[in-house]
Amino acid sequence: MRFPAASADFHPNGRPSPGAAAEAFSDLAEELVTRSDFAGEGYSWGDRELARCRRRGGTRSAGAAFQWLSMATSHHLSHLARRTPDNL
Repeated sequence: MRFPAASADFHPNGRPSPGAAAEAFSDLAEELVTRSDFAGEGYSWGDRELARCRRRGGTRSAGAAFQWLSMATSHHLSHLARRTPDNL
């Protein structure tokens, strides 16, 4: 998964062990939402859902890979929609 941020793109490393993908995604969500350059829960639907998946205080399960892709796509589309013509 790749998330554009104000300072630089964030690329988590490694692969979860078999059967532990949802747990690994919760850890990733925790890491992303606690970063200083996290856009915030109000940035997009995907960012709000990502924050809900975090390990501490999360209110939903991480779900499946198609849901993770939906969250990332939502963030990317919001990111692109906010760009100005000077920043293309």
